[in-house]
Amino acid sequence: MADIQYLQLNIGERFDLSEERKVCRIISGKVEVYAVAKESKERLYLRTKVADQFVFAFCDEFAMTEASLLIQEPTEIIVYNRNAIDKICNGVQDETGLDILTLRRGMQEWFLDLMQLEWLNYFAPHN
Repeated sequence: MADIQYLQLNIGERFDLSEERKVCRIISGKVEVYAVAKESKERLYLRTKVADQFVFAFCDEFAMTEASLLIQEPTEIIVYNRNAIDKICNGVQDETGLDILTLRRGMQEWFLDLMQLEWLNYFAPHN
């Protein structure tokens, strides 16, 4: 599998970020992000993301939950796997133009946005 995937997704399609340390960069379009329990497939809405925003796979030590995207309008995304992220974190700018500063900004926005969810803010320190 390539370190970087370019995907065109249509309305109603789903895309799962099941691999830890996978990062999705939205180039165009709009997606809803859900937390999905692997066993029950129960979905919990988290946020809506648009162009120039990132979605990070969950670091779930028990591998029970994953992030899932539900496409709301025709969307283009770039998916970076662990190897691509490691290279970027080591200062190598990739062919998509993603560098460590842009990745850091995206990560800060992602986690700050998640902490706006009151229920997550409450449960995160307790689990």
